[in-house]
Amino acid sequence: MARGISAGCVFVAVLLSSGGSSAGIDLERRFDALIDTSEMGGWMKVMAAEPNHVGSAHNKANAEMVLQQFKSWGWDAHIETFDVVLSFSDPCRSKPP
Repeated sequence: MARGISAGCVFVAVLLSSGGSSAGIDLERRFDALIDTSEMGGWMKVMAAEPNHVGSAHNKANAEMVLQQFKSWGWDAHIETFDVVLSFSDPCRSKPP
């Protein structure tokens, strides 16, 4: 948890630092050192394991996984639900008569 929070704080500090300064470059290097590429690769494998079209069960599972990750970093996170009109094309109807 502390690692995720500190990475977030460093990221914010990088955004606020003046571009190109030695302090800013040092801060970026410290942030980069906190990134675990194997951990990120694991997340990507889970998230990309199935199609992620709107409304799919896998898409919901991805959202819940990210929510839990944010909460483990100490963020006050939640999922919001919106009702939308979504039109899926029908391949049978798209053929000319």
